[in-house]
Amino acid sequence: MSRLKNYLIATEKPCISRTASKNLFHLYSMHMRSQEEEHRLKKFPQNLIDIKFLKEPERICSTNQYDVIFVVHSKNSNFKERNFLRDKYFKKASDKAMKSSQTIFVVSVQNANQTVITNIMNESKSFEDMLIIENVSDDYHRLVYKSSRYSPKHIVKMDDDVQVNIPALLEELQHFERQKKFVLCRVFQNGQISRNPQSKWFLSKTEYENSDLGLYCQGMAYVFSLDLLAKLYSNIYKVQYLWMDDWYVTHALMNGTGAIFFDISPHIISLESKTMAENLTLSDHFKRYQPLFGHFRPASM
Repeated sequence: MSRLKNYLIATEKPCISRTASKNLFHLYSMHMRSQEEEHRLKKFPQNLIDIKFLKEPERICSTNQYDVIFVVHSKNSNFKERNFLRDKYFKKASDKAMKSSQTIFVVSVQNANQTVITNIMNESKSFEDMLIIENVSDDYHRLVYKSSRYSPKHIVKMDDDVQVNIPALLEELQHFERQKKFVLCRVFQNGQISRNPQSKWFLSKTEYENSDLGLYCQGMAYVFSLDLLAKLYSNIYKVQYLWMDDWYVTHALMNGTGAIFFDISPHIISLESKTMAENLTLSDHFKRYQPLFGHFRPASM
């Protein structure tokens, strides 16, 4: 591993051993929704929005040859974050690794000033990898409406402050070629609810009346198979909306899919300081687990 601009960068060639699909259940803990969870969701409120697209990535939309689409949620002003990912990950990955994958940055320009909009349009013209939404804001409570409309084998959703070991991830996905209806993520079970109005994660009983959030994924990065997408889309009109995008997509919209959740927590790094990063790279953890996703906080390092 090496460091650049206070980020941890995966530089070594991944060394994930081949594993037969029948052994997958022994590698990761497997989770499925309980029957009680399947039936306790309310149908309302849905808060549906007619999304208007200002610009689509035509180069990507014109073909369906990709096995993996990386959908990166990005704030419209985060030019540096997008360029960091392009330069250090999506461009630096080997040609063989990236040949069957593509990246889409999903950005909203609602409430953006004209300078930001102009910069976004120029960026889109230069890189042809941006899906620009006109009428949905970048507020955290609206992130859920940023979604992919494409048809790869696998969809990787990640935030623009998350780093990804692309060769290792694509290698890992080969183990799931025959697996149907699966999700790879850091799995949360019986997620706790904050009823404190001062909390960023406050949920009123009007918004959500149940005592826990059930089974869902951490939202910074997760992967799901294409065969789940149609059901997720149809569920938009059937299940309760909640502004917590990670819960809404990986719990509410997964209702009735029969999805199998594989907990890949050992491959996901979340660090709060440079010291933690240094200590972790020296630990025995990475002798056993190849890192796939990393979330680091440069401002606090």
